Amino acid sequence: MTSQPPLIVLLTVNEHETHAVFDAFLPAGQAPQLCARGGVDYFELGQHGGNRVLMSISEMGAGGIGAAAQRAQDAINHWQPQALIAVGIAFGMDESKQKIGDVLVSSQLQEYELGRLNQDGSLTPRGDKPGAAHRLLNRVRSVNTIQQRLPGGWPKLRIGLLLSGQKLVDNLDYRNSLQALFSEAIGGEMEGSGLYASAGRSKVDWLVVKAICDWGHDKNQGKKEEWQQQAAANAARVVLEMLRAPGLYQEQEGSAQQVAHAAPLVTAAPPASAPNPPSPAPAPIPASTPAPCPSWALQRKGDHVLLPVPWGAPQWLPMPLDDNFPQVLCQADTPFPKVGGLQISSFVLKRDEVGLLAEMTLSRVLTQAFRYIRPGAFLMGSSADEADRQDNETQHWVSISQGFWLADTAFTQAWWQALMGNNPSHFNQANGGGPEHPVENVSWLDVQACVRKLAALLPACLPSLPTEAEWEYACRAGSQTAFSFGDNIHPGVVNYEGNHPYKNAAKGLYRQKTVPVKDLPANGWGLYQMHGNVWEWCADGYVENLGQGLVEDPGLAQALAPKLDEEGWRVLRGGSWRVYALNARAADRTGYWPDWLNDGIGWRVALRSRQP
Repeated sequence: MTSQPPLIVLLTVNEHETHAVFDAFLPAGQAPQLCARGGVDYFELGQHGGNRVLMSISEMGAGGIGAAAQRAQDAINHWQPQALIAVGIAFGMDESKQKIGDVLVSSQLQEYELGRLNQDGSLTPRGDKPGAAHRLLNRVRSVNTIQQRLPGGWPKLRIGLLLSGQKLVDNLDYRNSLQALFSEAIGGEMEGSGLYASAGRSKVDWLVVKAICDWGHDKNQGKKEEWQQQAAANAARVVLEMLRAPGLYQEQEGSAQQVAHAAPLVTAAPPASAPNPPSPAPAPIPASTPAPCPSWALQRKGDHVLLPVPWGAPQWLPMPLDDNFPQVLCQADTPFPKVGGLQISSFVLKRDEVGLLAEMTLSRVLTQAFRYIRPGAFLMGSSADEADRQDNETQHWVSISQGFWLADTAFTQAWWQALMGNNPSHFNQANGGGPEHPVENVSWLDVQACVRKLAALLPACLPSLPTEAEWEYACRAGSQTAFSFGDNIHPGVVNYEGNHPYKNAAKGLYRQKTVPVKDLPANGWGLYQMHGNVWEWCADGYVENLGQGLVEDPGLAQALAPKLDEEGWRVLRGGSWRVYALNARAADRTGYWPDWLNDGIGWRVALRSRQP
């Protein structure tokens, strides 16, 4: 049986970058083959040096829908690649020492917008300087050494600290300020931090290879197109030579003598008139190559997929043969304990158009669905230009390293009544509400008592509140706008105080009460009313400043082992029926004492298996 070749995914952004990669990796005149996974398109670039190479096009920047962090995470979920490489164009830092077309290779990255703004107006940089994969950097240096000895020309490579940020730099003063702050930097671009955020968390090798197309100012001068094409072609050529030299991720077979007499690793550089040499025709992908893992599974082997389940360890199950939804995939086969007359009567894993969901039924009467939230990285907080942003919404990268299950709705009055034997809600049946409305008038400490009741019924699960980061990650559902629905909302999608809309939106319905938990549309990950209706408690203690560097799993320790004291505020998220639209933004955050309650505060439960 033929083993699967190592897989490399390239990321490009603009048209020049994309076509430069096609020109470098495909024979002249050959169109790329398109394949799709999970709604994302990839271009098949064939095999080079024993590596299967794919390319994906991302949106500009690190965050946001379809931008580098999401595209990198998509590629990891869909293909489990050995490496991710961003290929394209960048701005240079010093016209006197660099030239257009020089290729910048990231030994480290620095997010240049992360920093402390001091009282005197100066900026003190903050944040990590993650290092790129040593294997890839070593290959770049080796190929560079060989190519420098060949005739025909080879672009100048500059390996060092590469800046990455969310601003398109086109201002000389700003570029000079970056040069002063980061004197060792070789240049800057916009996608690298997103690539690293996803690849670094998943322990996938990464590298940014981008060539200089301008100097961070006067981008629209007459040679813009020419310089971008030249830069993109140089970057693509460097990556091609890296990958088509054998042995990057696969040991060479045969003796040293056989290897010595094998075809040369590189060919002589072409004449200057042909800057992008055609590769040899790519070898066909072996017919026995295993099918890629679907986006909703953890792994795939042949016709079986590994799926997470909330009640135990992940399970290998047969791959569904069709997409007729919803599909029942499996169910818990061990009886759950009876506690005070209550028992979880069934727990079923299903799949639908959105992804995986698990339906938990209490005493054959009440059912709660949970959505599986995959690991990933995202920009938490709000951008500087988001309307009505607050100082406590500092934007920074967060890595969610462990998947978890989150209730698709807020906890209902019916569930609270069943577990706790009472209904503290103001909007009960006698006051315009009912069993399918969210429970409210519950404090953070009340919620912890309910979580303990639920834990007794689910000995293989870890029920908890979500962390604040997990909550925002799930609320955004891959978006980077003020709301998961876009840059604005109206009462048809969110229950808020309609007399106070967001930005310039028209006034709308003010319901003056909660609505049933599924009355309004779900977000892209199948979660209802993450915006509005009731504020939702999170596990974390409230802090004013979330920091600016990359953080992994903030608040998780507090979620799994909550401190049941009354010291310090706990976090509330999402807004409610009684507050303004601005408070329903994904980034809006506040806190109250853990014993505080009112008719606008509720919660939703997260589940984690005790056997990850």
